Formats: sequence, structure tokens, C-alpha cells
Amino acid sequence: LGVSNNASAQGDIGIDNLRNFYTKKDFVDLKDVKDNDTPIANQLQFSNESYDLISESKDFNKFSNFKGKKLDVFGISYNGQCNTKYIYGGVTATNEYL
Repeated sequence: LGVSNNASAQGDIGIDNLRNFYTKKDFVDLKDVKDNDTPIANQLQFSNESYDLISESKDFNKFSNFKGKKLDVFGISYNGQCNTKYIYGGVTATNEYL
């Protein structure tokens, strides 16, 4: 397959978006942290001196397995209201590899 000088090859836009996010935005990389044990079943919340970080999922059962356990959190955060940040990314149990 050839590509002419005035044409560009098209790839998966999702991969380009991820590349842009993770190279141009600050990302969250927390290790060995516990959530604040919020009563909301599909939500994990982590706090530091500057903000609260909230991770939500549609899967209530899966998130309940993470509550109260040491976790690693990695992703791109975005601002919410009242010094809250939300995250696009992932949460895994500490020392668990994908």
C-alpha cells in the first residue's frame, strides 16, 4: 500500500488521543493508596492536601472489590467542582499486573 506525498495514512483516532493526553497533560500515578471508603458503591475517592480524586465505574460489583484495599491509580485527571478531580484511567490492586 503506497501513500502519496499529499495524502496521509489514517490510524486509530483513539490511539492518537491517548498519545496526546499522556504526552501533553499531567497524569496521575498513585501507588499503594487506599480509598476514602465513600458510601457510593460505584465510586472510589482519594484525597491529598490539594484536592479529592474520584474514580467512577458503571460496574458496581467490580468497584466494591477495590474498597478498603491498597490500590495503584493511573490516568489523566480533569477538574470537577469544589477542588475535585475526576480521572480517565485505571485502578488496579497493588502488586497486581494487567
